[in-house]
Amino acid sequence: MNGFLAGVAGGGDFGKGIFLMVVGILFVFAVQVLFYIMIKIACGMNKTRGNT
Repeated sequence: MNGFLAGVAGGGDFGKGIFLMVVGILFVFAVQVLFYIMIKIACGMNKTRGNT
């Protein structure tokens, strides 16, 4: 993993940009999945209380 990151850091601007774009998209997707799970849990808790 360190070799890969060193290769990206030592690479050109285009490679750095692509790496940053991919990491950013994955991070945004992970946050959306986290919020989706939190909303599903909150809706499930709301139904168990009978406050629908």
